[in-house]
Amino acid sequence: MTDFDTGIPSVRRLQKVIRDREILEVKLSTGDVFVGQLRWQDPDCLCLADAEGQESLLWRSAIAFVKVRPHP
Repeated sequence: MTDFDTGIPSVRRLQKVIRDREILEVKLSTGDVFVGQLRWQDPDCLCLADAEGQESLLWRSAIAFVKVRPHP
């Protein structure tokens, strides 16, 4: 099992995204783009909920980039 290091900046930043209920845009290496609220993260995955509440599990290894969207 991979260690989940909460001391690294990327993990701390995503924890802040969860706390602040910010909206993320996540682009996968396949080119697919997901937009939604980050519900949780673990060493392998992110759980992203879209505007309708539909949750998607995104494997970290498939993520090309993550962008925090500005609040409207």
